[in-house]
Amino acid sequence: MLKQVVLVFCLHLGILVTPAPDFHSTMKPCPSFKSKRNFGINKIMGEWNLAMLLIDEPYKQPEDDSSCIKGNFKKINSTAFKQIWYEESPQYGYGAIIDLPTVLAHTGDWTVTDPLGGHIQLKIARASPSHLCMTFCGTHHGKSTHLWTAVVTRKKPINNMDFLILSAELLAQGFSNNDSNIIKWDKC
Repeated sequence: MLKQVVLVFCLHLGILVTPAPDFHSTMKPCPSFKSKRNFGINKIMGEWNLAMLLIDEPYKQPEDDSSCIKGNFKKINSTAFKQIWYEESPQYGYGAIIDLPTVLAHTGDWTVTDPLGGHIQLKIARASPSHLCMTFCGTHHGKSTHLWTAVVTRKKPINNMDFLILSAELLAQGFSNNDSNIIKWDKC
């Protein structure tokens, strides 16, 4: 399952197109919430660590992965920046680097261009100097669908209290732990 989650993460970023057989059957509408807009874009530039990934599938115990996914946000100008994500897994012996140009429609609404030229909408649910909660939405059969929600932090690793606080924020955005699965990275 863990490799499947990493594959889904890579799918979103456009480097792999091998979804699970039931991937489209679990797609839900993109959550309707107002993006966080009152934060300085300069404050989120720099290094980030993927701490949690919420995907729409039946609940399981929170999983952990020994691979680490890290990102770096680099400002280009007042309306654009690059997300450079890299993943390393000594356990599986692979790694990847992905460069994602990002355009800001508003401070909390971004359009991400994947390596194949597709566009994904990203909404900021929560922004602070220490963490971001980002919801990724795509289009499937003309409807906006939730791909996943990622929580990235400056702190590594996250502890159990961080996990509870971040999980509560996801629940406040309307996600249900009954029909969603949370994967956490707490060893990076």
